[in-house]
Amino acid sequence: MKAGFIVFLVFVQLPLQARIAYGTQGDMLSGARNTTYIADLLSYPLFIFSAKHTGGYGTYFFHAFVIIPIYSYFKTLQHEYFGHAYRARQYHRKNDLIMKAPFPYNLFIEDNIAVAGYVKVTFDTLPTYDERLLLDAAGIEANNIAAKDYRIPMLKGKSLFYNYLISRLSPFGYILGDSGQISGGFEGDPSQYRLALKQKYNDNNALSVVSMRWQSLWYLLDPFLWTYVSDAMKPWPIGKELKFTFSTNYYLSPYGPEFQLDFYLIKKKTIWIVTPRYGHGVKYINGGLSVVGRNIIRVSQIGFGMDAHTWYQPKANNGLAETTMSFGGGFALQAEWYFNPTYSLEAMLGYKTAGFLPGRSLDSETYFFIGLNMPFDLLGRDSRLDGGND
Repeated sequence: MKAGFIVFLVFVQLPLQARIAYGTQGDMLSGARNTTYIADLLSYPLFIFSAKHTGGYGTYFFHAFVIIPIYSYFKTLQHEYFGHAYRARQYHRKNDLIMKAPFPYNLFIEDNIAVAGYVKVTFDTLPTYDERLLLDAAGIEANNIAAKDYRIPMLKGKSLFYNYLISRLSPFGYILGDSGQISGGFEGDPSQYRLALKQKYNDNNALSVVSMRWQSLWYLLDPFLWTYVSDAMKPWPIGKELKFTFSTNYYLSPYGPEFQLDFYLIKKKTIWIVTPRYGHGVKYINGGLSVVGRNIIRVSQIGFGMDAHTWYQPKANNGLAETTMSFGGGFALQAEWYFNPTYSLEAMLGYKTAGFLPGRSLDSETYFFIGLNMPFDLLGRDSRLDGGND
């Protein structure tokens, strides 16, 4: 059953979501999320094999050269295709995905050890600064979206944590490793983002090296990381189950970095995520509030939820930021049918006004998504509405 599900995701759902999905919900958001789940599904039997047949240094080598490359490949696909290429498609730019050797094999056989894959974008006309900013930040945006979304199934039971670590720590290492001065040769996403931000506002202090490093340190404030790396470290349990925790996140918006605090409230199968956002851009102070609920109403095997977002940011007009500030927001209804212990069917219908919201267009839009979801515990505990850890 799991093998068939993997085949379905890889050869049916992902291409459909990437090519003909309605709105943006079916592209960056679901594509980035499902690359995470596929990596877990492929790796799970390898974890079992490693536990039974390897030991000592053999375990480390098996993980380094078999399991980690799987996560590296799908994380690169997530970062490049559902990140950079997605934003390029929004602006109708020709883009080509080039996949190379995954980590750690790229250390030995590639000429540039920093690259496991990349997207080549063709510009037939000069891009605006806003387009450049979105394109440069899109890879980290997709990684962060997946890491944040991945926490929802993790709250329903212990899960494999390799992909979670890569999702959370790859931007951390990315910023630290690429926060030097702009220079010639190969430059990573953060450097290009900084350069575009400086040029847009004609301000050499638009985003300093120190600021970029503080963004990286923001991740270290995340107790969610330590909660799931070790069973023994759960800093916010109340009683025998995890009822409250928080996590950190940030996005590189067209106006500058936007920091977020995600507060998780869990009661039985109902999950609430409250997220205040704050961004101190080059010329503007922007922010907002998001509230996400899952399984708010439960009827048999079906759970109903919602997403609500508000923001105050520089006005967006046809994808371009203006100098005036404006309020905006979005709302979506969500339903999930838990017809199997392993996976569920999720549907979402929503609308957003013009403005920056991670994973979506800057323009106003109605979006619709339907697809398989994996709210399960890979290590065996049932997370359906009628079972598991209440």
